[in-house]
Amino acid sequence: MKTKTKFLTALTAAVLMLPSCAPSGMTRVSQTDISSAYTRTDLSISAARGAVPVIFSGVVPATDKARAERALLAALPTHYTANLAWRAASPADQEGLAARLVLAFGPDPIYPADRLCGLKPGFTIAPPSPTEPVRAVAAYCRGPSALSSTVGDVIDAAGIEGTKAQALVGDMTNALLPTRVPGDDDFRRPLFLRVGS
Repeated sequence: MKTKTKFLTALTAAVLMLPSCAPSGMTRVSQTDISSAYTRTDLSISAARGAVPVIFSGVVPATDKARAERALLAALPTHYTANLAWRAASPADQEGLAARLVLAFGPDPIYPADRLCGLKPGFTIAPPSPTEPVRAVAAYCRGPSALSSTVGDVIDAAGIEGTKAQALVGDMTNALLPTRVPGDDDFRRPLFLRVGS
């Protein structure tokens, strides 16, 4: 009996040490937490799929869209910002509901269109050259979806470094980090990789 009690105590302690994955709340994370996501990514995905597209996912209140756009435009390389425009997924989004924005950079985005909650084309991004195709999609959800089980701030989108990355992290708050697509075992951790890394 004592052995069983010790085991249950140890198991409880181990569970409490695991990172929280509650989809209902939103929490700020530090730059250190974001940086540590790089060390937790599954590099086997890069080997299996080739160059991994860069993902940015965030929840932005409708009233903060202008601020979010300024932060995004300031941080992304100029050749990614051509033809960038915000569009509401529906009239309801223009009435103050939060919109979930998902950008997928790369010739083959990680998240297929049919896996995103309420997918709506939000904008287009002109590729830097014919040999570097870039695809972007925007998904709008009324609240957290099943794809967003971990919470945080924002990531190093498109290989941003230094002060621009810090500004992006500072301005794009309450972002949900996508960690898993149900049914795909290789999407259990945040995939915040630069293209080709």
